[in-house]
Amino acid sequence: MEKEEILAKSRIEQQGKDERELYILRNASNIAVYIGFVACFIISILELLFMGSLSFSNWAVYCAMMAGLFYVKYMALHLRHEGIVFFVYSVLTLLFTAIYVYRIIL
Repeated sequence: MEKEEILAKSRIEQQGKDERELYILRNASNIAVYIGFVACFIISILELLFMGSLSFSNWAVYCAMMAGLFYVKYMALHLRHEGIVFFVYSVLTLLFTAIYVYRIIL
């Protein structure tokens, strides 16, 4: 491939995204993951203190979001680690959802 072909292909892939914007989006995603975890943890503690039981619905949503994040990373990067983490979060999502539904039924 010639230099011009490589540059043209790179421009098509980026389509207006500069390095600064990608860096900011990556940092925002990382912060959002941590904030989501802290929010789920605080909600779980409050449920335990005031209701005496723990609802797994918020953890099911958090794990589903993480599974989606790692799925996208796995499909883009094809790294084995990303696929394993995606699988683990998917299983946790199903488990927490099943526990939540089971408690609703009872």
